[in-house]
Amino acid sequence: MSSEINRLLRLLLLAILLYAGNIAAQSGKADTAFINNLNIESFALLKENPDTAAWLARKAIELSTPVNYLQGLGDGYIRLGIIAKDEGDYQQAITDYKKSLFYRLQIGDQDLIARVYNNIGMVFSKMAEYDSASFYLMKALKAAETLKLKSAQAMYSMNLGIAYEKNRDFDLALQFNQQARKLYQEESDSTGILKCLINEGGIWYARKNYEEALPIYRKAIFLATTLEDDRNRYYAIGDIATTFMSMDVYDSAVFYMQHSLSYHLMEEDVPAAAIDYSNLGVLFSKMNLTDSSIYYLKKSMLLAEEIGDIQLSAKNAIELSVQFVVNGNFKEAYDYQQKYILYNDSVYNISKAEAIAEMQTQYETEKKENQIQLLNKDREIQQQQIQKKNLMQIGLVCGIIVLVIFFGLFFNRYKLKRTIQSQEALLNERKRISSELHDDLGAQLSTAKLYLSKIKTNDKNEDTKTIIDNSLSLIDGSITDLRRIMDDLQVSTLQDKGIIVATEELVNKVNHLQLIQFSLTHHGIEKRLEYKVEHTVFRITQELINNTLKYAGASKVTLELLVRDDSFVVLYEDDGKGFDIQKIKRGYGLNNVENRATAMGGFVEWDTRPGNGFRAIIEIPVSYATTKV
Repeated sequence: MSSEINRLLRLLLLAILLYAGNIAAQSGKADTAFINNLNIESFALLKENPDTAAWLARKAIELSTPVNYLQGLGDGYIRLGIIAKDEGDYQQAITDYKKSLFYRLQIGDQDLIARVYNNIGMVFSKMAEYDSASFYLMKALKAAETLKLKSAQAMYSMNLGIAYEKNRDFDLALQFNQQARKLYQEESDSTGILKCLINEGGIWYARKNYEEALPIYRKAIFLATTLEDDRNRYYAIGDIATTFMSMDVYDSAVFYMQHSLSYHLMEEDVPAAAIDYSNLGVLFSKMNLTDSSIYYLKKSMLLAEEIGDIQLSAKNAIELSVQFVVNGNFKEAYDYQQKYILYNDSVYNISKAEAIAEMQTQYETEKKENQIQLLNKDREIQQQQIQKKNLMQIGLVCGIIVLVIFFGLFFNRYKLKRTIQSQEALLNERKRISSELHDDLGAQLSTAKLYLSKIKTNDKNEDTKTIIDNSLSLIDGSITDLRRIMDDLQVSTLQDKGIIVATEELVNKVNHLQLIQFSLTHHGIEKRLEYKVEHTVFRITQELINNTLKYAGASKVTLELLVRDDSFVVLYEDDGKGFDIQKIKRGYGLNNVENRATAMGGFVEWDTRPGNGFRAIIEIPVSYATTKV
């Protein structure tokens, strides 16, 4: 009854909000309190009525946009990101979260920024992109540590542990999970401690150390029972069931799994139910109950596809493929094997490889036997000869294509290397000429002018003064010409059109080579900066791009330029091979970037390790040009 009253009250509040929204729209002014209420109500409806929640969030964004109300925009997009994540549209969730991050960075509230980082990291974890997940979760944790928010630190540490466990980095997983548990204990947060216990059991389970996992799961079940937390209690029950299954204790495994499934179905917890169905399917497979196994795996497959769980869908597909091989239904087996490849073409379960290969062989044999019944022996032989000839031709064509691609890539790399060398040589030559003109010829002309001026002051002869004045005029003209030549040696596009156009020109040159997919975005740069700032940023960008092209072996690079909190920020990321920044000999490139940034009163933050790409954040105090550059 109370839930029905709450629903009616919420509908009444929604009607009031809509009425207020119409008044605000008619007045042509944005009511920030009204926008905040829209976002508050949207958050309350996220689970109960996501369509209405999305509509309210979009209304808040619509009203916030004309006046650039940053809080309304940041909160609205975070709601849309949560809805997209819950619907399994992870790419859209990432897009919405990053829009929220853009506005919250401008607000500068580190707690709100950390929450967006955490949300982005958790979505990347669901997408099985664990390196990206760890990167954003670590940024969230660092922000929480700066603010000394223990509860937030604990949550972000726990999420980091989950990401590392899925990436099979078990030592780091345990480290961050235990750090989270300690923080929850300091905060007397029993629910947080319970979640850490469940996660710790999962880490030991992933390590196949089942004897360590069991007592931890039992502790979690006892604590959840004490707290009357049925949701986490049944999560732990499901986990202890899979542990018993891995230990081949099937009776206990069936008992716990069926209890877990019944609860999650009753609670309409679709993700948890999908996992329970899958676990029961695997368990019945181990017990050689093929029909039961197929039944539960299909149930799990439907739910996993509904919520967009790619990993679970791939796992179910490969298990179903094997079960249909056991059943002798090779057509179904082949179809599910293709589904598995579609979901997970980069990860192949070696333990199932022989079964799949056998299934394919039997399927092809069955097909050929049907053909033999329809064709005579002579036609079969002829067809085999044609097939053999076609295979040879296909092999030859494929070989030629591979060679063409190889030589094309080799030529493009060579061409890229020559282009880089040529650009470096030209820049170095310009630098050398400019330096020599300034240090040698410029100094000599300035000294000559000083001497002549002194002679003019001491000598009273009018004829001598006239000669000296003419000489000084010639020297001034030479100095003017020298400065013009030195200016011409600078990057003309940067001087004439500014940092954005010059960087776009640089990026377009790299993309034209078709070796790296280079993405450039910029925000908040609405007018020209001082040339010294633009020149420093441009040279830093050149250095980072050149390092990527030379050493990283990357396929994608993202570069983002923005102004926030009186700082010009460069966010640079490539997906190359990375390196150990503590061990590698730091070359001219990294030192040059740091020196340029430091000279302008800024700083550089590196984030890289072997196999994990390269990321850099450069911040330089911003100053705008007072006159035309």
